[in-house]
Amino acid sequence: MEDESKKPNNVLECYRVIRAHLALQAGDKEGAKVIMLTSSRPSEGKTTTCANLAWAFQSSGSRVLLVDLDFRRGRVHRLFRETRGPGLCQALTGEMTLEEVKRRTPLPLLDYYSRGDTVAGSSELLCRLGLEQAIEEWKRDYDWILLDTPPVLGLSETTSLQRVADGVVLVVKSEITHRRDVIEAIGHIQKAGAKLYGVVLNSVDLSKISNYYNYYYSSAHYYQMFDDEEEGLSQPQARNAGKPKVRISSTSLK
Repeated sequence: MEDESKKPNNVLECYRVIRAHLALQAGDKEGAKVIMLTSSRPSEGKTTTCANLAWAFQSSGSRVLLVDLDFRRGRVHRLFRETRGPGLCQALTGEMTLEEVKRRTPLPLLDYYSRGDTVAGSSELLCRLGLEQAIEEWKRDYDWILLDTPPVLGLSETTSLQRVADGVVLVVKSEITHRRDVIEAIGHIQKAGAKLYGVVLNSVDLSKISNYYNYYYSSAHYYQMFDDEEEGLSQPQARNAGKPKVRISSTSLK
C-alpha cells in the first residue's frame, strides 16, 4: 500500500470527508460497522477507494479490517505488494482457519484478508452461511469492516453480499461510468433492500474549467494553499504553484 504520508493533504482530506459522512450514516449503531463498497462496472476505482478509506478510519484510532470479497478479480493483495494466497477462500472452504489467513499491515490498527487462491465456482462460497459466521467473528475484534465487493451489474454475488452489510457505498468513475449504469446499479441495491449510504465520485478531471472552479473553492484547495503558505509562498504564487496530480480529487456522499 502506498505510503499515505507522501500523499497531498487534499487527497487525504477527501477520504476524511467520506469517513465523516459514513460515521454519520452509521449513526449510533453499537459494535462494528460493516460497509460494502461496490461499483456498477469493473475498473471504477472501488478497491483503491476501499483501501484508502481503511487508512482513514484507522488513522482516527479505529480498529479496521479490509476484506477482499471479489473472488473473480480481487486485487487488494497487490496494494500491499503481497501474493494472492492463501486467503479468505481457503478459510471459507475449511482448508485453513480465519486466523491463519489473516494478514497484518505495518499499521497496527489495520488488518486485511486477500481473496486467496480461487478456482471456478469459488464465488459461490460468498452465498453460504460461512461468510456470515466469519463476519460475526470479526465484529468482536474490529470497529469497522470494509468489504471490497464485485461490481453490481452482470454479477450475482453483490446482491447476495448486501445481506451482511449495514450499508453500501457506490463508487462511480467520473466521465467513464454511464449514467444509465449508475441508475441501474442504484436500483439493484435498493431492490435488494440494502441501505445506500451514498456515492463516491472518483477520478474527476481538474483540467476542465467547471470542475476546477468547484474544486478550487473546496476544502481540498484550502489545504493546498495552507501548505504553500507554510513554505513561504505568497497567495498569488501559491495559486500558480504546481498542483498535485491526484487520482481521487472529488468525493460526494448523499
